[in-house]
Amino acid sequence: MAITKMKNGRWRVSVYQPNDAPRIRKVFKTREEARKFETITKGELAQGKTFYTKKEDPGNELFSNFLTKWHNGKESSVTEGTFKRLGYDLKNYIIPTLGSIKLCDISYDHAIHLRKKMLAKGLAKQTIKNCEITLKQSLRFATRQRKIPFYPLEGFDLIKVNDAKKVDALSDSDQEKLLEVSREYSDRVNDQRRFIFFYTLLNTGMRYGELIGLKWMDINLDEKLLKIERQCIFVESDSIPKLSILKTLGSEREIALTDEDIKTFKKYRAWLSEMMLPQSDTPFIPKLDGNHLNKNFGRTTMTILTREAGLPYYAPHGLRHTHATNLANTEIPIKLLSHRLGHASVKTTMDRYAKVKAKASVKYLKKVQK
Repeated sequence: MAITKMKNGRWRVSVYQPNDAPRIRKVFKTREEARKFETITKGELAQGKTFYTKKEDPGNELFSNFLTKWHNGKESSVTEGTFKRLGYDLKNYIIPTLGSIKLCDISYDHAIHLRKKMLAKGLAKQTIKNCEITLKQSLRFATRQRKIPFYPLEGFDLIKVNDAKKVDALSDSDQEKLLEVSREYSDRVNDQRRFIFFYTLLNTGMRYGELIGLKWMDINLDEKLLKIERQCIFVESDSIPKLSILKTLGSEREIALTDEDIKTFKKYRAWLSEMMLPQSDTPFIPKLDGNHLNKNFGRTTMTILTREAGLPYYAPHGLRHTHATNLANTEIPIKLLSHRLGHASVKTTMDRYAKVKAKASVKYLKKVQK
């Protein structure tokens, strides 16, 4: 095995295999890369690994072919929504830019090129970050499968996303105003689904997809418990709900209900019984034909309620933030709050959702100032 510098400034590694097997040569931009490959190769030769000729080298396949096979292999290990998002990012961004390059030639510079091209198109940084995550995951897989000698994106940092919209919790007065408006509006149009939608998200902290996937059999009015076992996702279109597994393992949980919740749910069920006879398998908030709601129901509901209340539009997911903040400003144990929200990590609960109200610290200050 030898490393030699070529006239063009690149470095060539020559691999002499045992048993008169063909000599393998690889060329690198830097001597450091060549030495790294030499060290790895020595170890793999000692373990009996077979190296390929240039023609046989699996790294010579087009990156587009490799990515397609990698994506197909992910179908059974990710959710349907994630699988579709991966396919969209590959088809529309990664493959058009990098697909014609050989797998073995993909480098740090190509990742930077992809980022610059996506920024030039004015794409959101979160979209770019998703593509960079996909790129890194696929190349780590190629490295583990010995299709390329080493991971080419070592030291490549994901683009920083600092333009995400900040979601603040509703103030106490705005919560009261929207709750009152939701009652008045639902009574006026004889559609209690609008009120129960707002009430349930505000008082349970459920995700929108979890609420849409909730069925009457998940609610135990006697035990005052609500089980989260599934969610609705929208893979094909916003108007076609599909039941799916939950976001994470921690998302499967039970949520305790109050006496007020039970009273409210029973009153809502009485109204619903005038429209249809709710069975155990009936969605908690159904379309009037008995099927699950579409994706836009939440948006239109919050558009109506905020307009009626004279408030700026507030997204349905913000009610989850509001619920978390309301409880975080009580003496509830953080672990219990984290479980209620379906988080795997307490850190997520505190960092992302629980925006503590400044005035909540006053009662504790009074204790230490005595």
